[in-house]
Amino acid sequence: MHVAVRDLPFTGAQVWTAKGLDRASGQPMAEAFDAQGNPLADRGEKLMAAEWAARWTARGGIRDPLWAKLADMAPDQTLPVTIWLRTDEPAVNKELLVNDVFAAANDMYLRAVAHAKAKGTFVTEFRGASQRKLDDQPNAPLMTGDLTKTEILAIAKSRSVGWIDVREVPVPQSSTSWVDTLLASAGSSGKSGSGEAVCLIENHLPSSETTLSIRSKYLSTDSTDDHARIVAGAVRSSASPVGTGPSAYVDLANFHNTPISGAMNFCGGGVVLDYIWNLSYSCNDSTCKGLVDYWTMMGPYPTITLPSGNSPSAPTRAHVYDSAYNALVVGGTNDQATGSRADDSIDTGSADLNDSDNDWELPNVVAPSVYIVTDGFDPAPYSLGTSVAAPMVAGIAAQIHQTNNALRPWPEATRAILMCSANRDVNGGRLNLTDGTDDRDGAGEVNATLAVQLASASNKVTVGNTAVAQGIDYQYFASVYAPNGTTYSGKYYLKTTESSKRGRVVFTWDAHASCTNWTSSSNLTPPSCDAQVLDADLDIEVYNNDNNSQYPILTSTTTNGNWEFLEWAAAANTTYRVEIRAYHWFNSSTYYGIAWNFDDYPAN
Repeated sequence: MHVAVRDLPFTGAQVWTAKGLDRASGQPMAEAFDAQGNPLADRGEKLMAAEWAARWTARGGIRDPLWAKLADMAPDQTLPVTIWLRTDEPAVNKELLVNDVFAAANDMYLRAVAHAKAKGTFVTEFRGASQRKLDDQPNAPLMTGDLTKTEILAIAKSRSVGWIDVREVPVPQSSTSWVDTLLASAGSSGKSGSGEAVCLIENHLPSSETTLSIRSKYLSTDSTDDHARIVAGAVRSSASPVGTGPSAYVDLANFHNTPISGAMNFCGGGVVLDYIWNLSYSCNDSTCKGLVDYWTMMGPYPTITLPSGNSPSAPTRAHVYDSAYNALVVGGTNDQATGSRADDSIDTGSADLNDSDNDWELPNVVAPSVYIVTDGFDPAPYSLGTSVAAPMVAGIAAQIHQTNNALRPWPEATRAILMCSANRDVNGGRLNLTDGTDDRDGAGEVNATLAVQLASASNKVTVGNTAVAQGIDYQYFASVYAPNGTTYSGKYYLKTTESSKRGRVVFTWDAHASCTNWTSSSNLTPPSCDAQVLDADLDIEVYNNDNNSQYPILTSTTTNGNWEFLEWAAAANTTYRVEIRAYHWFNSSTYYGIAWNFDDYPAN
């Protein structure tokens, strides 16, 4: 049984949700209650709508961090803020846009028109309150500026504003020397990432580019530092078995003293169809996280890797810099500079997040972050931490996309494959993400070899498939296929023919941070520009298909996350069935990726 409580402070209400299996029937159970214990058939939607209305009356679009800062500000004191705008954008049709260049061009045009209209409306309203300069952020319904407390309060309740938050300037991590080692735990995929493009979003240019073969740079005359050189080397370096070869493109979206959205725009305008983005610079403000989730849903639909950060907040360990839903958040491991895996551990500096509901645990995966040499930096027993782990995973993503080009516009499937193939805990055991504790290493440590094998086009299936031991799929999914509280009619079938195997399945989907579908001033539901809103709360269940049992053998029912993970001891010559259950929809549709595999490693 999993119970979560959502406090609604503006109306004084609460929504309790309970998810699990009914003891009597064994059937999945999903119920919602108010603070008095009364069942809520609508999962509390009316209570939350009333909460949003009360919040808007009190604050408008001002989010909590900004609201706290305003309390201590004088009326004429200025503060850098980010303003997301409400727009009426076309719905994303990924399948159409990937295969139809004219449809893609038209989509870009309609989106640009929607952005321009929203910005024009807002600027007209804003000019009535101030003549202060605003910065127009490209390719996103977003404006930034330094505004006074009076100006912020004046525009907060404008119907053209989605939300306003503090625009924080992240602090770069310093770089050090490195110690050489073999990254034996990551494996070797045999792929170079040929034809793929990794865009590194960095604060500066590399201090040297002699061996990095950089294709293009956002600001070609920017200042340089060793951090960017080491990060690029982690993607490119031939010293690493997860590095990419010179036939893979590396671009530098350096953004020193410029808005990060400009760097993202540079990445999104590439000449190739595919871009994997790695943001090794801290993304610890709502603007950056919102942009990551927003850009993931815009063509070319990039896979984005983010470092978890190097500042654990013991004992609660609830500090992760980069918690965007639609990215792959990467933590760091320490292999102790030995060839053995037995002494490997999570780097003591690697940040992780134990969510209050114990189910959105980050990072998603981990990779080596200590005792690593890239681009000749050597020696010293230090590392750049997760700043080097994340670009390694970006390099593996490039190898996955080289293996199967169809995965390029499917970050959901790429995330699922990377997590499913991370088939070992750092110390070699298996994971348990249902024990209410934070494993610190997400789904496990990356395995480039297995990731490439699993990504093969030969493993692509569709719902209703013939049972197979390895499978991947990526689909459009909508609330009409599985309304709130129902199970999707499409099933996935898994089968192992051997004994002593463990089954693993990973299911991921999206969140949105755009300003779409705001219909009128009377609409009391939160606009989708209220940053980082899950498209849905989806669950998965695994059944033994051979014995026709109506009871699942295992269920993954997270509340706050957009990935589900299950692992179990599989019987020989047995077919298993995976079902998707829609607990609740927050958006009308989403995209999902699913991957599964059977492996022969032992239990802890």
